[in-house]
Parts: sequence; structure tokens; C-alpha cells
Amino acid sequence: MDGAVEVVKAELSDARLLTSIQAEAFDHEADLFRMETDKGPAGYDSVDWTRAAIETGNMLKIIKGTEVIGGILITLLKEGKARLNRIFVDPGQQGKGAGSRAIQILRKMYPEIKTWELDTPSWAVRNQRFYERNGFVREGHTLEPSTGFILYIYRMHPKEAQ
Repeated sequence: MDGAVEVVKAELSDARLLTSIQAEAFDHEADLFRMETDKGPAGYDSVDWTRAAIETGNMLKIIKGTEVIGGILITLLKEGKARLNRIFVDPGQQGKGAGSRAIQILRKMYPEIKTWELDTPSWAVRNQRFYERNGFVREGHTLEPSTGFILYIYRMHPKEAQ
């Protein structure tokens, strides 16, 4: 992989670029599986939504070399738990290890987190393989009422994953 990967807090000036990257990433994944509607999570293509996420302090950007290539949105929960709400990498940079490296960096940034959790649609097979390669274990499923999608629930306990 050319260029070192970094994960740092996003700034408001990153909102437009991060929105563009995540819209491309989620639309690309949905198009691969011929999903016509609800291609991404709420706000994935809204600059205003991204700005609000950045203002919470929980939006991070993934940098490779000098270029922003993706982002991560997390929610720190109580009692050593956190939620990985979304991770996205520019489609042209996918499959090159940047997402996996970003997960490793994220775990080092938050060593106090004992359990990471997330969900992903049942049709997003590439996402599932990515999460499983990076230490997440599928622990159930739920139905997303607004879309009707089955969401697989994943958890990672970093001490076990290392």
C-alpha cells in the first residue's frame, strides 16, 4: 500500500469532501447489489448532516499520504462500549488495506473501549467480509423498519481480536 494511513478528527472544512466520498462509497456498494433506493444510511449524502456529525466530535477522516480517502463515524457509549456507525473509503481506494488499517488505528485511539458494535445490511456481503476480517463477529440480526432491510449485528471485543 502506497502512503501511510492516518485517522484524525474531521474538521468542518472537511464536510463537503467527506459527504462526496461517503455518497460515492455507499452508492457504489448499493449499485453492485442493484439496490435502487435507500442506498446508504441516513444523511450519507447530505453536507448538512455531515457537518452536524463533525460538530459532535465523533466524525474522523481517513488520510492516505496527503489525501482524504474516507471517514469513520463513531458513538462513544457508556461502560467501555462504542458504536461504529459507519466507515467509508473512496471506491478507488477500496481493497488496498486502508479500511483495515483505519480500524486498527481506531482501536489504538480508544483503548478504553472493550466492545465495538455495528450493523450492516444483509445484502452488503463485502461489508460483512470486511468486518469479519477485522475481528468483528456476527451476533444476531434485526429488521430496519424504515427500509425493511435485515441488518446483521456485529461486535468486536478488542482484547480477544488482537
